[in-house]
Amino acid sequence: MTILMSAALALIAIGAAISLCTFKYAPVTEDFAGWDLACLGGISTTALGGLGALLLLFTT
Repeated sequence: MTILMSAALALIAIGAAISLCTFKYAPVTEDFAGWDLACLGGISTTALGGLGALLLLFTT
């Protein structure tokens, strides 16, 4: 496994952990808060890692 694939898989794992933790422990409010930004950031990080892994799979 290359270093780039390891980095992509690490991004997937970190992003999934962030989004799951923020989704589980965030307080339920009507206001847009930092918890929402953290959850969206985790989802975005997971998507970025997934796209990187797919790019590496299709180009090698």
